[in-house]
Amino acid sequence: FLEVETVNRIVRKFKLWYKHNVAPYWKIKLAQILCVIYILLLTFSYPPIGIRDPNTNNIIDPASEENTANGVIYVNGDYRPVVAIGGWQQFCLAMSRMSAFSIYPMLVVVFVSKMKALQTFFVKTPLSLYMGLLNEGHE
Repeated sequence: FLEVETVNRIVRKFKLWYKHNVAPYWKIKLAQILCVIYILLLTFSYPPIGIRDPNTNNIIDPASEENTANGVIYVNGDYRPVVAIGGWQQFCLAMSRMSAFSIYPMLVVVFVSKMKALQTFFVKTPLSLYMGLLNEGHE
């Protein structure tokens, strides 16, 4: 179908792209993967770790049919809207939770970098005279 030379060129381009765009951020990627594994285990495992009902293999509130009908389950004193009955709903729940939890490490990185930039800005203004905590880092 494709010539060997064309395949080799595509592989070389992919390796170069990976080296420049993904490899420098391996720690963030690892944190994202760990967050995804955590939420999938927490959601789709059986009790006491997860919230999947062992009898029906659905994510329902086995103690209350009313809660399941309302689309919530009662876990650890809190109502959570994660009812999923059937394969398609569980797939959609998994996709939404995976995408949300994989973003969290990036949000932390953005928050910390912006916090540092704000701190640097305050140190260069007269406000640093009134904010003693900003000058404590260099001593």
